[in-house]
Amino acid sequence: MAREIVIAGAGTGTLRHLTPEVQEAMNDADIIFADKRLHGFIPAGKRVNDIMNYAEIDREDGKILLLVSGDPGIFSLMPVIRRRFPNENITVLPGISSLQVICAKAGETWHNAAILSGHGRTLSAGKFLNTVERNRITVLFCDSNISPSWACEKLSCMSDVDVVIGSCLGSDDECVIRGSHEDFAGKIFPELSICLVRNNNIYIPERIHLRDKDFLREKDIVMTNEAVRSVIISRLEMKSDGVFWDIGAGSGSISVSIGHELPYSDIHAVECSPKAANLTSRNAARFRLHNITVHNSRAVDAIASLPEPSGRAAPSE
Repeated sequence: MAREIVIAGAGTGTLRHLTPEVQEAMNDADIIFADKRLHGFIPAGKRVNDIMNYAEIDREDGKILLLVSGDPGIFSLMPVIRRRFPNENITVLPGISSLQVICAKAGETWHNAAILSGHGRTLSAGKFLNTVERNRITVLFCDSNISPSWACEKLSCMSDVDVVIGSCLGSDDECVIRGSHEDFAGKIFPELSICLVRNNNIYIPERIHLRDKDFLREKDIVMTNEAVRSVIISRLEMKSDGVFWDIGAGSGSISVSIGHELPYSDIHAVECSPKAANLTSRNAARFRLHNITVHNSRAVDAIASLPEPSGRAAPSE
C-alpha cells in the first residue's frame, strides 16, 4: 500500500476551531500521530501514536496523519517532517492558530506583526524587548516559563505599550483580557496563553551604521571611531542572534553598534571603570537597545559567568 502523509492543523485544540477539512482527513486516516491533548476529538477506533514518535512513520503505510496544534505553517513540526521525508509527497492542511484568534480578538491584522515563541524555546528578554521596540504589533506564544506575566514584567522598562492576553482560546475556559503591562505583571496565567503587545511609540533607526557624533561622549573615556568599528564588525562575520563579548567596552561604541545592527543578538559589555560602564549603559538606552548587558567588573572576574560567545556565521551558499 502506498504511503500518504498529511500534516493537519488542529487549530487551538478545540472542536470550535477544528476545520471540516481536517475532520474529514482524520476520518480517512489509517493512523494518526498527535499530542495527547489532541486525542479527545480523534474519531473512535483510530490507531493513534504520540506525535513525538514521528520517526515510526518509516514503518507505516497507507494514510498517515500528523495532527499538529495551531497551523502547520507556524512553529510546528512541519519543517522537521519535510527534512526527514524529503522524497514524500506531503499534503498540508491549514488550521486556525491562536495567532489568528488573538489578532481577531484584538481587532488587529497580523501580516506585519512580529511573531515570537517562548513555548518550549529559548527567548531572551533582550530579543523580546528589541522586537517590541521596532514593531507596532508583537505576538508572543507563551508557556509556563515565558509567560504573559514574564512578558509584562520585562515591559516595565517601556512606555506607551498595551497588551492583549488570550488563554485557553476556543475552549469553554477561554479568557481574553486587555490592559497595560502593569496590570498583569506577577499574575498567574494558564500555560496555553498568547500575548499581543501594541507599541504606540516604535523606534525606527535613522540609519544602519552609527556615526561618532551619534554617541554620548566623555572626555576621559576612549571611543573606537566609526571607521575602525565598521572594519571590526565586518571582519567578525557575526550571527544575527549570536552572543558577543566586548571586553573593555569604554564608551560602549562597539557594543552599541553591534546591538544596533543586530538587535536580536546578546551582547555582554565588560568594563571595570564605573564611569565608563555608566556611559555604555547610557549609550545603549539612547538607542533603545535592550540586548546589551553591562558588567562593571574586571574581565577576569566577569568572564567565568558569561555565556559562551558565538562563532562566525555560516557562509552563504
